[in-house]
Parts: sequence; structure tokens; C-alpha cells
Amino acid sequence: MYPREFFDTFWRPDIKDEVFVAMSFDSSLSQAWENIIRPGIEDTGLRPHRVDATRISGSIITEIMDGIAHARVILADLSSVQVSDIDKDKRFPNSNVMYEIGLAHALRQDSEVLLIRGDEAKLLFDVSTIRIHKYYQSDIVGSRKMIFTLINDALNEINITRVTCPLF
Repeated sequence: MYPREFFDTFWRPDIKDEVFVAMSFDSSLSQAWENIIRPGIEDTGLRPHRVDATRISGSIITEIMDGIAHARVILADLSSVQVSDIDKDKRFPNSNVMYEIGLAHALRQDSEVLLIRGDEAKLLFDVSTIRIHKYYQSDIVGSRKMIFTLINDALNEINITRVTCPLF
């Protein structure tokens, strides 16, 4: 199912108390997920949702679109990953994450889409002018608190927008 068809059919019948997380499943980011991102989200009282954690069969792309459509907040990690064993020094943004960010930016309010990164790699032009929050894998406590604060601030902004602009 193409995104336009999915979103035309299933757009926002309800919002779930979860944060949809778009990030690479590369092992270099496992510690960030386990120690910073997942616990930082859980500290807010919301459930983190990453598609690789799903145990049932089904379409991954449909699950991604459902997460983007129905999560309270979308959190995307733009950290780059090594894509080849041949050139270990070259790191690139994950194209799947970039696709998910594009869908989220097209369909959700700007306050509902949060971008983070845990590296210093050069950003792609299309996202270089968007606010991206930095976390540090070496500072677990501070980075976890940053994720918590970032999500809570977004939730407050979303609530203010809904009160002042009830159509959203």
C-alpha cells in the first residue's frame, strides 16, 4: 500500500500514547536505544514503538505508516551508520529513516516530529535547516534527560496548539 492511500484511508482515527521511533537498527546505536532513547521516552509515560520490536507478522511499511499516523510524537534519530565493511570510515544517514522523516513532515505538525542525533557527521542539505537535538552516548544520564525534556516540551506545544487551533 502506498503512503497516500494508507493515510487517506486510516488518517488519525485515534492517537496512541506512544512515541514512534525512526532510527537505524545498526548495532552501533544499540546502546543509545537501550540506555538513552527508550528509557527517556518511558520516563515521559509514553510507550516507545520501534518496528523491529514487533513480534507479529505483517507489513513493515504499514506498521511504519500506522506509527507515523497514530503516535503522539515521532522521534527520528539521524545518526549516521557505517554502510560497508570495505570503507569503515564512511558513515551515512540511514535512508529508511530519511524516508520516514519525509512522511512525518508531510503529514504531521512540526511540533509532533522531533529530530535527534548522536554524531557529528555532515547533515544532508534537506534537513540541515531543521532543528536537530544532539545527544551523547557517553552521557547517558544527561542525554536521557534531554530526550525526556524534548518530548515533554513537544507534548506541551501540541496541547497549546490544540487549544488555540482546534482543527489540529
